[in-house]
Amino acid sequence: MKYKIPREPYKLGALGDTAVAKSTADGATSVIAPLGKDEVKVSIANLKELTKRAEDLRRQSEEAYALRDQEAKKVEQFLRAVRDVVNANFPDQPKKLTEYGFEVDETTAKAAPKK
Repeated sequence: MKYKIPREPYKLGALGDTAVAKSTADGATSVIAPLGKDEVKVSIANLKELTKRAEDLRRQSEEAYALRDQEAKKVEQFLRAVRDVVNANFPDQPKKLTEYGFEVDETTAKAAPKK
């Protein structure tokens, strides 16, 4: 027979709580009393708090990335417009874009792959 110990932090904490509660209910007759349930109570509480904090940070990170991506799209649209306007006003001067911070690649097409 196999007994699984969960890997997920919340499930691990819940199982720890259940084991500690059973030991507390059994009192002095608990077979796991010598294992130091008071120390593990602190670890279980820390595990739960750190897991909650990590999930909050993950959610905040996802929100920040989504906002960042929205702003990046706006900047990209602006830069495309800059490129188009400068090219329209200076069609014979492709390097004019370097004055606006663009890197100008003078190659016009990819070289054919060698066989």
